Order: sequence, then C-alpha cells, then structure tokens
Amino acid sequence: MDGKGVGSFALHDTFETPVEPGSHTLEIREGRYSSRELPFQVTDGQLISFNSQGKRILPIFLAAFVVPSLALTLKVTRVQ
Repeated sequence: MDGKGVGSFALHDTFETPVEPGSHTLEIREGRYSSRELPFQVTDGQLISFNSQGKRILPIFLAAFVVPSLALTLKVTRVQ
C-alpha cells in the first residue's frame, strides 16, 4: 500500500490492516507478477474490501510474461 509492504496472505485467504483516512494506492504481488496500482479514498471508520484474481484470458495471460502488472486483477468490492 502506497508503495510499502503491509502484510501477506495465502491463496483464498483474507488480510486486514488499519488505514489512515485519505488517498492511498494498493497493489498486490505474487512472485514477479503484480496488479496495477489501484487508487482509493478512505474516510475515518470506513471499511473497504478488495478482491484479486489471477485467472486471465489467454492473450492477457501471455502478455503478463512481458508486462508483469497485467497478471493479477484488483478491484474494490465493497465500501461501508
């Protein structure tokens, strides 16, 4: 988050961490592969959930060997 490591999680697992209110970016990594940075805003007491997937259609999967940030997807799934 914001260019710094904040933790790790296993496949099909969850990870929680407190975040200061304001603008942030989130990126996930698995080995040499990563997602693109996802910008998000958080307010005091707000809960934001993200979902990541590694399954991609064949052309994008192949392109990820050259551009590793195409390998994983990351999206906001819930804001409370």
